[in-house]
Amino acid sequence: MTATSKKWPPEDQRDLSLGRFMDAWSDVEQQLRFLLQQLSGTDGAIAYAISAAVPDLGRMRDLLKAIGSIRLQGSDLAELDNICSDVQRQAQHRNTIVHGRWGLTNNVEQTPILGVIHDLKWVRVYNVVDQSTELQAVLGRNEKAQRRYVFSVARLDERSEKARSLAQRITALALRVPTDRPGQEEGTQARP
Repeated sequence: MTATSKKWPPEDQRDLSLGRFMDAWSDVEQQLRFLLQQLSGTDGAIAYAISAAVPDLGRMRDLLKAIGSIRLQGSDLAELDNICSDVQRQAQHRNTIVHGRWGLTNNVEQTPILGVIHDLKWVRVYNVVDQSTELQAVLGRNEKAQRRYVFSVARLDERSEKARSLAQRITALALRVPTDRPGQEEGTQARP
């Protein structure tokens, strides 16, 4: 039988979950820099400087797509387009998570946390302009808003996995970029 508790759930799992998400998203950004390096045919230091000067992910996507339309063909060009769409979609979740705050809500699912069922559970909530929408999202009465603005620890872990998967897709595409650039020996490739 699982123990129950009326105390607040422990904070360590929520903090670790947020840390895992931030680490996964950092990997996405690093692999976007690597993709820029591969597409542009430059070294890592130059690609890093260029990416640091790009003001936001929207502009980075535009840059990658512009260079990709020159350097890629067929399924790789289609994959770049898919990756850029996924980056845009996942960046919206990233912004909601990063700029949100921790709150407590009823643990109606009776989800055990470290083997104990607490009456409450931690959720990461975005500060919505319309507070009634935010409240309805937290209480589960507005499913669309809940999916957009409320992240349980389990949902944060899911977002981490999606970000890691996206980073792997970006890396795989970067490694397929043709290396037949002027001034580069055939068969050589930069490293992530």
